[in-house]
Amino acid sequence: MNGRPNCDFSLRPSRTKMLGVICMRMKSALVTGATGFIGSNLFSKLEKKGVLTKGFSRDRGNFSGECIIGDLSDFNSVKKACEGVDAVFHLAGTSYPSHTEKYLQKDFESTVSGTLNLLEAARNCSVKKVVFASSAYVYGPPKSLPISESHPLLPDTFYGLNKLLAEEACRYYSKKGPECVIARIFNAFGAGQQNRVIPDLIKKAKTNSEYFEILGNAADSRDFLDVGQVSAALILLADNGANGEAYNIASGVETNILELAENILKAILRKDKYFKKKLKYQFDRNTARRNFADISKLKSIGFKAIPFNWGQLDEMMG
Repeated sequence: MNGRPNCDFSLRPSRTKMLGVICMRMKSALVTGATGFIGSNLFSKLEKKGVLTKGFSRDRGNFSGECIIGDLSDFNSVKKACEGVDAVFHLAGTSYPSHTEKYLQKDFESTVSGTLNLLEAARNCSVKKVVFASSAYVYGPPKSLPISESHPLLPDTFYGLNKLLAEEACRYYSKKGPECVIARIFNAFGAGQQNRVIPDLIKKAKTNSEYFEILGNAADSRDFLDVGQVSAALILLADNGANGEAYNIASGVETNILELAENILKAILRKDKYFKKKLKYQFDRNTARRNFADISKLKSIGFKAIPFNWGQLDEMMG
């Protein structure tokens, strides 16, 4: 043994405690927010692993899998969704901080009250484990880099505050059931994503203007992880994650935003040799916003990150 539990789906059905971590053979799962960017990818991965999976969402959209249509505010529909599953992956709720600032009460009800409803329903239905999709926004502006799970939790947005309150609800329920693991997701990316750093830059680069203008500070950075890897990490937490603990979900590699913009232009040029546009970087603040994670804790339970590479931009160009 290499110091961590090996909790593969092929293990015998019994749950085995190893090194303080509970290993679980997951036969069935519920994914809330299953029609979203990460949720739909996770749903597909679980089905491919042979896990009987159902989704929960406010609307079906183009989702083709089994999906219960409901709202987290409706306890009865949430409880019905939780019946007969081993694990719940809780991804429902807004993923846009700007939306939270505009609709404070609505987002609180969805993220905090909705999570309480889900946790109580999961407890009533004897769900074994809940994996809650939190965010790096709970840390607030970094006090030190890379950001580890022990970094002070000082959110400076209502979005981060609501996620932190939902985390506290998970920690409370972890003491009486079901088991809860918290996933602090940094910057997921991938084909089909909208309204995020990379797709927004791609969209901006393709506009009919002479310059590809970027605002900010030249030292700004983010930590990107492919959505497939994010889903794999969430499944790993359902298997190996310690009850009541939080884990950073990221690559652990810092990507400079200015360098990212330059490589987006190169990627477009590879597809269109007649493309002509110049990058124009305009400083609008003196303080850089650097952000990347320490993923040692996630690695300790078996995660192997594949860092963001420039070749992946071609896949997102469409």
